[in-house]
Amino acid sequence: MDRRSVRALRRLAWLQGYDWTDEDLEGLLPLVEKSLELIERLDTLPLRDVEPAVQYRML
Repeated sequence: MDRRSVRALRRLAWLQGYDWTDEDLEGLLPLVEKSLELIERLDTLPLRDVEPAVQYRML
C-alpha cells in the first residue's frame, strides 16, 4: 500500500478519531507529501557530530 494515498490518510485520521471526508483528505495530501519530503531531506543531513541546541541545567 502506498503510504501517501487518500486511503492511508483516511485510516490514520480514523485512528486519531477524525471523521474527515475524502475531499478533506485530498486537500491534505499535498501537505503531507511535502512534509514527508522535508523529513526525508533532514535524514540526509550529516548531524552525527553536532551538539544539541538545548541544554538542561540542574541547579
